Amino acid sequence: MYSKKQQQTLHNILMYFQKWKGLQNLPKNVLLASPKHKLSKSAVAFWSAFGTLVSMLTLSSLAYLSETFANTVMPLLIGSFGATAVLLYSAIESPLSQPRNTILGHTIAAFIGVTIRIILVDARENPDFTAANLFTIPSLDSPPPMPYPPLPDGQVSLRFLACALAVCVTVFVMHMTDTTHPPAGATALISCLQGPVVDRLGYFYVVCPVLLGVCIMVFIALMVDNVARQYPQYWWKKTDTPTQTHTHT
Repeated sequence: MYSKKQQQTLHNILMYFQKWKGLQNLPKNVLLASPKHKLSKSAVAFWSAFGTLVSMLTLSSLAYLSETFANTVMPLLIGSFGATAVLLYSAIESPLSQPRNTILGHTIAAFIGVTIRIILVDARENPDFTAANLFTIPSLDSPPPMPYPPLPDGQVSLRFLACALAVCVTVFVMHMTDTTHPPAGATALISCLQGPVVDRLGYFYVVCPVLLGVCIMVFIALMVDNVARQYPQYWWKKTDTPTQTHTHT
């Protein structure tokens, strides 16, 4: 037999993991047992900052201290993750912060960015570009990527066009697929701005750092945001009739 304290602890743990299902998928008993008060501004600020710290520290530790990432040309940190952290840990109720938008938005953006870069930049400016460059998993003994040689006289780099098209097409596709996530626009742009690293990885860049990194961030959001708040609101699509009227922000 469990004591009342042990039963309450077990109940709180079960309630915590129930919240991972999403607000609109929570059982009625969990909704009724949820606190009805709003967190103070300082409490929200604390949990937002704490989630950001855990997330960025996890990614940066892997990027700079792990042999897998630190000693290869495979990055794990990109600038757009900083903007995603603000949404995932501070604006957790926004539709732009939900897992569908966060994960698919970044993935779509990276795929589009890499594709446009390959067509307009790598295939034209890299004399060593081959089909093997389309998807390469780097190893510890991979040589560092070399910068592209200068373009022949009279030939202009189309990188400026690649940058513009990558963000433009990403915005269009995210809107059509209901996966808008503002930091993903930066992911598309970074895919075209990065040096030979993206050329070396090809479409593996979509898998790592983008997909792997953003999945880590969403997982940390599930762990941290649900301590005192509720994340996500939903996983795939918001229903027309929400199951709960109060919020925790």
